Amino acid sequence: MKLTNPLFYKLDYSPQKVAIWLVCLLSFAYPISACIPTILGASSRPFNMAYRLVCVAMAVYIILVVLGRKKEDFKTSIPIYLFLAFWLVYSIRLFIDISILKVPNNVDTNFAIYSFAFGNCLLPSLAILLIAKKINLNKALPVMFGLVLSSNIIIFLLVIVKQGFSLEILQSRLWLASDEGKATINPITISLYGSYLFILSLIILITKQWRLNMVKRSGIIIALLLGLLNIMMGASRGPMLFTALALVVILVNAWRLNRFSIRGLLKFFVVGIALTVAFALFVWPSIADVDLEFITRISFSFEKGLEGEERDLSITAAWHDFLRHPFLGSSFVGTFDGYYPHNIVVEALMATGVLGGFFFISFLGFVIFKSFMLLRQSKYFPFGMIMLAIIFTSLLSGALFMGVDLWPWSVLIASTYHQKLAVD
Repeated sequence: MKLTNPLFYKLDYSPQKVAIWLVCLLSFAYPISACIPTILGASSRPFNMAYRLVCVAMAVYIILVVLGRKKEDFKTSIPIYLFLAFWLVYSIRLFIDISILKVPNNVDTNFAIYSFAFGNCLLPSLAILLIAKKINLNKALPVMFGLVLSSNIIIFLLVIVKQGFSLEILQSRLWLASDEGKATINPITISLYGSYLFILSLIILITKQWRLNMVKRSGIIIALLLGLLNIMMGASRGPMLFTALALVVILVNAWRLNRFSIRGLLKFFVVGIALTVAFALFVWPSIADVDLEFITRISFSFEKGLEGEERDLSITAAWHDFLRHPFLGSSFVGTFDGYYPHNIVVEALMATGVLGGFFFISFLGFVIFKSFMLLRQSKYFPFGMIMLAIIFTSLLSGALFMGVDLWPWSVLIASTYHQKLAVD
């Protein structure tokens, strides 16, 4: 595949091309809209609202164009029926809790929750569903990588503006806030976007997704290192753990596809040993006595896990909410703190009970299975990894009504479930 610049494509208003941009913008462009105004000293709220409204407009455009065609054969599959069934139950839950029962929450305003749930989760997912069979996933990779790289660069620039560039940025979890004091980017977002960039860069380098000359290969290596730096700056354990797992999967897959020759393996080990020695001689002496947050959190995880953390208490409380109302669920937020429990499976059971929980867990199971199937083919490998990264993170810190990355990607992957993809 030839490497092209996704930011300078010839304008193409076909619904399938707009759909690619829609799913990628929703999933990978938030730091761009949040950080740029903060760097400039402006409020990020108008930019974020404009960003969300553009995504809504793109979804409406796709739906109108597709439905306006006279001859359009819509085919669906079992996972999509499960998706639609869950959202029917979940929408009723949201309407009853927010508009009728006035259930208090500590997440955001009622309008914001509705706009996220229906404007940036459900509506784009329906748009993707209508056009999914005509979307060429390979066309999405340059757009996805371009946005992920841009987001990581902008996050890094905001760190420099707010914190400066020194070891101090690795000594605590970074919360990047605007001049108004409101958090713009949290540690999980920093680490997650770093993980996306690290994974995509490594896949491009090893599986040869693009034909790269020396200059472009060097650029991808720099992008990989930037992703690694952002992972460490955020020091969020979920993205760090998934990155480690992804590294193993990527290397095993490269071995399976014979991407490593004996000469290539020797180069890999020689470079690895050289970097290790250089780190031990020149870097480690200066940081040996420094408490690095990402190392501290990894050590803490091995020692105590999540026991005693507020997030763990929130998940436990949400599970008890489900047990008290097992059939139809309790509420769209937990009674413990008026917040989502940071685990989408527990949240689905808490909010919709066994009824909606069955639809959601079954749908998620299909998506996970399909993602692993995508890993078996090199040209679809990046999409399987990113989908699994989104799901993994959503199981540790996600929310159903704010899953602007989870829902469109899940529907896109699930819509290909009936397709028989060739295996390398």
